Amino acid sequence: KALLHVNQIEWFGLKDASVTPDTVSLLVATVVTKNLRTLVLNPRVHNEDPSTIAKPFLSKLAITKNKLKQLCISHCALDAVDCENIARLNDLTYLNVMNSLAQVPRPRAVAILSKMPNLKILAINGEDISQANVDKVIAMKSLKKLIVANRLKPGVQEKLSNTSIQIIKGLGPDSGFQPWKSANAESLESTDAR
Repeated sequence: KALLHVNQIEWFGLKDASVTPDTVSLLVATVVTKNLRTLVLNPRVHNEDPSTIAKPFLSKLAITKNKLKQLCISHCALDAVDCENIARLNDLTYLNVMNSLAQVPRPRAVAILSKMPNLKILAINGEDISQANVDKVIAMKSLKKLIVANRLKPGVQEKLSNTSIQIIKGLGPDSGFQPWKSANAESLESTDAR
């Protein structure tokens, strides 16, 4: 809580059990009042359902004016409503939902997230993309990079390889997500298609 009162924070990350339901409202307030650009939320809580953290946070954030550009919300049990709330964050250029979509029918989750107009980089599990939703991903005009954990299915891989979307395996140095280097996501503007 003390850290979130620091002025001029551009990016903030919380991991493991440091994320609690009590922290959620403070996080939303920080995103709004400090003009936070990048937020990494990775609860991996052991004694609590991660969705109890993600749901109130996303529902509040979706109806609050903010300047968030990059959001990592991995290892949270997101549902379709959570995905709709993420999709309302129109200014996002980077989104990481790895290991978070198992609770949603995957074609539906990707269809919802594919509505995001300015998303340049999407980090997702390979199994989240199927023949049923790969066309939705391809239709995202702003998308430059697709970061995948685990393997893409063969038919999906072939379809994506015929597009200008760059496919990256895992969150390595080529993933474009370096909040400590470019919190305002300016580096994403120079991302070249393969």
